[in-house]
Amino acid sequence: MAIVINGSGTVTGLAVGGLPDGTVDEGTLASDSVTAAKIPNTVEAGFKSGRKNFIINGGMDVWQRGTSGTSASWAYNAADRWKTTLRDGAGTISQHTLNDDLQPFIYAFKVAVTTQASTAPVIQQYVEDSRKFKNQMMTYSFYAKASKAITVSTKFDLLWANSDNNTTSENHSITTSWQRFTYSINTGNPSGSYNTADHLLPRIELPTSDTYDLYITGCQLEYGSTATDFEHRSYGEELALCQRYYEIITGGLGMGIVKSSTAADCAFQPKVNKRAAPTITLAGTLYANDGSAQQGASLSSTGGTQDGLLVIISFSSLNVGRACMFYTSGLDGRLIADSEL
Repeated sequence: MAIVINGSGTVTGLAVGGLPDGTVDEGTLASDSVTAAKIPNTVEAGFKSGRKNFIINGGMDVWQRGTSGTSASWAYNAADRWKTTLRDGAGTISQHTLNDDLQPFIYAFKVAVTTQASTAPVIQQYVEDSRKFKNQMMTYSFYAKASKAITVSTKFDLLWANSDNNTTSENHSITTSWQRFTYSINTGNPSGSYNTADHLLPRIELPTSDTYDLYITGCQLEYGSTATDFEHRSYGEELALCQRYYEIITGGLGMGIVKSSTAADCAFQPKVNKRAAPTITLAGTLYANDGSAQQGASLSSTGGTQDGLLVIISFSSLNVGRACMFYTSGLDGRLIADSEL
């Protein structure tokens, strides 16, 4: 069929909605003729993109603290960066292996509530620096299923001027099958000045007066009102992002100088610069060795900055002025550098 334009400008022979053969190729449209405003949300949601997810460890890949714990009060005790509380209820937090149930995710965060709570248990993450999120349209998305039909709710708590500013919550009906849930809202524009303790808290609140198992993975926080594809980062990158807040150091830790027969100053550098000067604790057994003897040691005091850590270790007797290596031994021996929010 020919396309004809007559003298009055009328076009005939053009199929409704497109060209005679029904196709639109790169030669059909003028450059930049399709704008973002003309792309439907349903199409835009399918676009692949990266560097958009403000949640760290949203795919539940990193578990430096271990793969299980309990959380009656607020605590980081399982998957990195996730802080939970079961309130006045009881239960466990653990790693759940998906076994191809939700490819390409490998793990989910499992909350098993075995004793009913009268106040909603919470799963949340502190997302650093509220200045990036104040008065912004944000979308939070996650995959979830449960051992039975339950209802959870989501909301944002925008800490500003060291005060809570909660958005209107939204309920989500969780079933025994995996589904993706989304929550989009403006975070609000509270008055006052930014405080360094101000952060954004995407929060999932769990049911009260009930017992259940809840599984969550694929958590994403991004700008805008549409949940896009989940941003998958490599394990190495995700681990490094987590280690900015919390790092476990094992094996040969560092070198120092024996300053007295019973103490040595030892410095070491963490794998990743910390968010702030960390709190340093010891778990397990620590040893000191000046080349002539190995002795059990303990932490006397700690200090340092974001990129360098100093510990003073104590022992029974080593040679003053000698170099001293300090290290842990066995699976339980480690130093912990904690800069969590």
